[in-house]
This record gives sequence, C-alpha cells and structure tokens, in this order.
Amino acid sequence: MEWVIHRRLMNWLIENKKLHFYQTAFRTHHSTTDQLFYLNQSIIDGFQEKPHKKTLAVFLDISAAFDRVWRQKLVHTIQDTGINCKALLWINDFFKGRKFSVRFNGALSESRRMWAGVSQGSVLSPLLFLIFMNTIHHHIHPDTNIACYADDIAVWHSHNDITESEKALNTTLKGIAEWAENLKLTINADKTNYCIFSTDRRHRSSFNANIKIQNSQIKKVDLPTYLGLCGTSWGSRPQTLKSTFCTVIRPVLEYATPIWTPASISVKRKLDSVQHRAAKIIGAVSSTNNEKAEQECGLPPLESRRKLATIKFINKLRSYGLDHISRRVFDKWKHSTRLKRSSTLQLDSEIRKELNLDHSSLEFLQEPLISKNPPKNTYFELELLQPCSKKEDPVTLRQKGLETIAILSQDNFAIAYTDGSSDRSLSNGGAGIILLLPDGNNYKHKINTGIITSNFTSELVAIREALILYQQNPHVIDSTEGLVIFSDSKSAIEAIRNGETNISCDIITLLEQLHNKRKSLYPAMDTRTCQH
Repeated sequence: MEWVIHRRLMNWLIENKKLHFYQTAFRTHHSTTDQLFYLNQSIIDGFQEKPHKKTLAVFLDISAAFDRVWRQKLVHTIQDTGINCKALLWINDFFKGRKFSVRFNGALSESRRMWAGVSQGSVLSPLLFLIFMNTIHHHIHPDTNIACYADDIAVWHSHNDITESEKALNTTLKGIAEWAENLKLTINADKTNYCIFSTDRRHRSSFNANIKIQNSQIKKVDLPTYLGLCGTSWGSRPQTLKSTFCTVIRPVLEYATPIWTPASISVKRKLDSVQHRAAKIIGAVSSTNNEKAEQECGLPPLESRRKLATIKFINKLRSYGLDHISRRVFDKWKHSTRLKRSSTLQLDSEIRKELNLDHSSLEFLQEPLISKNPPKNTYFELELLQPCSKKEDPVTLRQKGLETIAILSQDNFAIAYTDGSSDRSLSNGGAGIILLLPDGNNYKHKINTGIITSNFTSELVAIREALILYQQNPHVIDSTEGLVIFSDSKSAIEAIRNGETNISCDIITLLEQLHNKRKSLYPAMDTRTCQH
C-alpha cells in the first residue's frame, strides 16, 4: 500500500510542481551530482564575469533531521501543499501507533512509542521528509542560491564585493534559523561552515566573513566537504585485483565525475596514478609504461571514461524540463576563454566539437519524469496471430506474417510500415516510413536518426514520424477511419505501451492528439519479424 501511495503522491507533486527545484533527494532523475553541478557551475559562471564575482557559500548541518520531524506540523504542511481528504487522513493514520525496538548482539529491546520523526525503512518516509523541508525557500534572500539534498543544505551568493555576499547570506541564515525553529529542527552551528571561492588566492586566505546563525559564529574552511566531495579526498589505494578495483575503488575515483573533469591535469593525475598502480598490482610488469599497463589489464583510461561520463551527463540534463535544478544554468551559460580553467558545460562543448557529436539523438532514451499511458482506443499486438516457431522455414513464417497483416488491416484504415536501423547498432542511424491510403495514394519518408544512435531508437523514430506524416495532411485523417502501424521491433512497441522513454512519450502525445480527433488507432507488430 505504501508503494501505491508513494507513486501517486510523487506523480501528483511533480505534475503540479509542488516540490521546489532546489531539492534533489529521493527523486527520479535527480542525484548528488546534479546538486554539485548546480553549485559548481554557479561558482564558475561568477568567475567568468568581468570583474569576476567571488562566491561565498555556507554548508549547513541539521542535527538528526529525520528523527526530529514534527509530525503534527508535517500533516499541516501536507495539507497546505494541497493534499486533502482521504490521502491526508491515510497519512495521518500512518503515523499513529508507531513503535520501534533495537536489536544488539541478538537481544531485542522493549518496544517504545515513536512521537517524532519519520519511520525508518518505510518507502514513504523520504517523500514525507521532502514535503516537510519544502518550505525553506520562502526564507531565502532573493539573490541567494540554495540547493538541498534531503537535509544537506548549501546556500551561496556571488558578487564582486564579498561584503555584499556577507550581508545577503546573513539575511538568508536569519530566515533559515526562524524556519528551523518553527519546525523544531536544530541547526548544528559547530558543524556548519563557510568557504570563499575566488580566483585570487590571497583574497581566499586573508578575508574572514562575519557569518552567523542563531547568534553563533560560523567557522571558515578552505576545503569544504559537501555530499561526499572534498578538495583533497580522492579515494583509497587499490590493493586487490581487477574485479575489486572496478567495483570498489574505481567508483570512488569517478564519483561526480562531470563536476571535476575540467580540473587541472595535475589534480587528475593523482587519480590516474591510482589506476596505474592498480594495473601493476593486477599483473602488468612494473617497468611497463602506464598506458600499456592499462591496455594489458583491459582498463580504459580514466580520462576517456571521464569525458564519456560528461557527455552522457549533460545530454541527460538537456532532456529534462526547466523545473530540473541543473537546467537553471543552461540559459545563462556562455562559452568563454577568459579563464584558463574550463567548466563542465564548456568541456562538453569542446568534446562534442572534437568528436562531431550533437545532442539530438541520445536524449530519446532518457526515462521520462512521469510515464504516460496510451489512449484507451490504441491497441497493441505483439505476436503473430497464427501460432508459429522460430524453427519454421522462412517461407512459412512469411506466409503467417502476411496472414496476420491481412487480419489486422481494416477497411478504410491507413497502413504504415516503419523500419529503423543503425550502423552496427551504434551510429549513423536512419528510419523509413511507407504510408498507404485506402484510395491508392501512398507517401514515403526517410529521416536521419543521429550520428550516435541504436536500432531501438531508430525504430521508435520511425513510428513517431509515421504518426507525424499521418497528421500532416488533414485530408488523410478525414478520409480514413484510423491508422494501423506495422513495425518489426517488438521492444519498440512495448516501450510505447509502457511509456518507458522520452520518445515513447512523444509518440503517446501524438496518439492522444489523434484520439482527440475521434479516430481509432491500431498500432501493431510487423508479424514477419516479431518472433526474432
């Protein structure tokens, strides 16, 4: 039951834009990397200004936030969000009678009532905590940025005069302190710290801001740790074989890769040296140069993996809507060579230019924020209507396929045959469509599906283009009762039926447009190849 409530509640919050963009925890397509990207790019964008802006950032620590959630206040916050009636009553009952116990050395303690906090282990608890924290943005200075990952909060302000940032942040921290007090949360001033980001090292070390929260002075740090990322922490030394290195050590070396890939070569060499030593431990001769040692052990260079991760990360972000936290920096970003250092967006641009890549194809495969269901009068056939086996000869299979096509092809319906493919299922994709009308006319259309693509994506593009082609001419829609689409990709049809990818949702939107015109639709498999 909790899973059902969680899914419906999360979908409602997303559709109605109730969760603020700054909160990236426990949400589909959001991660700590998104949070770090937003903060990092904001700092670098300030450096690009002339005169360059310094950034003053405060990293807040809330003591035992999950365990101190004020339940009565949470219920009121949920109601203020717009959730009422049975859902609100169910959530209120969800908290009643909760007990907990502790197991230690095989012994179980007595059960105790839980009077505060959200239940540990419940799938619903993280979402309820997000709603509880969702009102913090009302207390932020207009020029101050904020990013939250659950209770890990960062606030920052960029200005060429650091004293202006100091004033803005003190105003914001005063508001956050009032917000925390109203929610009965405790901000740990001892673990809260601030850092100055500037291109001038002397300024970073000499200036001490007067930053306070709840009348407590916040200490300054030169290397803040935020969401597991720190300026000097770069992972443990590898001491085991390749499988352990790839599953335990390398993920540490590559955490939040797109954020720090633009770092200086000297910094990245420290990380690369870990893999170089691992290659020697795995079995490469100690006198072998690093590049050949990696080749012998089958370890791709970390720099190549970092560049690939950067491209994939930026491409993923481009497929999201403007309500996603990371998309906030795209419109402001400008390619600049003013600074010697690069940024994630600038590096992505340089890599794509070097490899002659574009953003148009990879985004199709991203999972949508909210899946969509096809209209009710859209029907799917995924198997041949005549029983068959792959072991049957091609002539028999073809005949059964044609029989199925004949059965599914209805009178006065347009028929579309679609196909898509790519070179070795990786690149230079294309799609083709033939649209046959009852009056004997037909239309043909071909389209490129991208330099980097797959057969699956190309098949989906072909189906999408068939629907677009069918809708382009009003006469075609008016003169037919519906459309039958035959495709040789069972996986593509299943993706449309389940709304699994962004392009699938595009296709469902086109189906809805036709549904609104009261036309029956009947997508189906090309039965000649559905058994492959």
